[in-house]
Amino acid sequence: MTVLSTFEREVEEMLQSHRMLIPGDQVLVAISGGPDSVALLSVLLALRPSWGLGLRAVHFDHGLRGIEAQNDAKFVNDFCDRIGVDLTIENLDLQRSMARERGESLQQFASKVRYEALFRIANTQGSRKIALGHTADDQAETVLMWMIRGSGTGGLAGMSPVRNSSVIRPLLKFSRAEILDYLRIRELGYRTDSSNLSSLYFRNRLRHELIPVLKRYNPNLVNVLSRQADIVREDHLYLEQLAAKAFEDLKRNDSADPLALHRASLLALPLAIQRRVIRLALQTIARMTYGPRFGSVEMILDRIFEGQSGSSVLSHGVRVTREYDQILFEFVGSAPPLVQTWPATRQTVHIPSQITWPLTGQTIEIAVNPVSQESWKGNRVHMNFDAATFSHTLVLRTWQPGDQFCPLGLGGKRKKLKNFFSDMKLERSQRERIPLLVAPEGILWVGGYRADHRFRVRESTREVLTVTLCPEST
Repeated sequence: MTVLSTFEREVEEMLQSHRMLIPGDQVLVAISGGPDSVALLSVLLALRPSWGLGLRAVHFDHGLRGIEAQNDAKFVNDFCDRIGVDLTIENLDLQRSMARERGESLQQFASKVRYEALFRIANTQGSRKIALGHTADDQAETVLMWMIRGSGTGGLAGMSPVRNSSVIRPLLKFSRAEILDYLRIRELGYRTDSSNLSSLYFRNRLRHELIPVLKRYNPNLVNVLSRQADIVREDHLYLEQLAAKAFEDLKRNDSADPLALHRASLLALPLAIQRRVIRLALQTIARMTYGPRFGSVEMILDRIFEGQSGSSVLSHGVRVTREYDQILFEFVGSAPPLVQTWPATRQTVHIPSQITWPLTGQTIEIAVNPVSQESWKGNRVHMNFDAATFSHTLVLRTWQPGDQFCPLGLGGKRKKLKNFFSDMKLERSQRERIPLLVAPEGILWVGGYRADHRFRVRESTREVLTVTLCPEST
């Protein structure tokens, strides 16, 4: 039996404490050839016998660094051959013009493309987990980036050790110095990406210019920021849960447009919850998955909730008006063209997978996971279903005349989707962009709006299908 090093045992404890893996899991490991990913694959290889893991690796060539990237791929290929791990090498062939067309930086665009490819390859190979080599140093850099940009608790929470139950980061609590010590002890080589030295990228400037200065004040900076992210993440999740419950309690109508909130009851809540409830109201009416910015929320608090009856302000296409003891949120955004139709769209869904819905640009993550306490929680952008109640031949598609489902909360009562949309006052152009997750047994989910009662999580549920409308990849 393999004798584990101290570092390998500590990573194993990380896997266990965050329930990242279960014995027998099939794991796809992303390996760039850098120290972090080489260490990750080496540790999982050492744990493979005792955990019964199935390991595969994937390496991406972004088509941006020429001969250097080719040498990286050769190094990774030789390394995987030597340790006996199957490797997939995929050429992504990214171009800066592609990022500009989407209004993204090259790094943001590359990250999104990588995640899409990871989910696709994992599905093809039957891997239920995707392992990434992010470290505590990466976490510290991420927290600082969001801090400088003025983020709230969502950004300051940094990266989660487990994302959507399928993406895991086993090295997230370990510093880069610990990684290098481990590689030295195991006598493992690695590659250095020259682009990580370029001052063109904001993260690199933080890494090479700001963090060394901050370490003069606190040499333990990386661990401090990593620990802070853990604390803030739990606080953020708790506040979001409180706000979601408060939002449902304060609504005076059932997700209709205009949406009405009871003013006095909202103002009686702590300010942190007030802000989140206002954000939820704007997201609901404007059909936004994320946002708005802090300034928009503060403007509404200052001018509407503290203003006189009849006060009104426009934010993100939503008119917010105070009428005596209630606040109305009404969508008045730019009117669509007289004729605006979207082509019927249909995509086969693999499990697990990450899919970009072309009509809105939203990313949808889908995975099957063991039932847990979290499985009972859900909202309009994150939903769990009893995986045993439907066939797993799934598709994402647009709505069709005659579509019906049983909206969650109506006790199994059937409703035409056309009537559901009418009750929500959704115009036809908006209806035709909404993704429907559909099984042979019926519509599971009206994306971002409502799940079907028939496929809800029950006491007898053993596995759940988790569906998430997620933000840009980190």
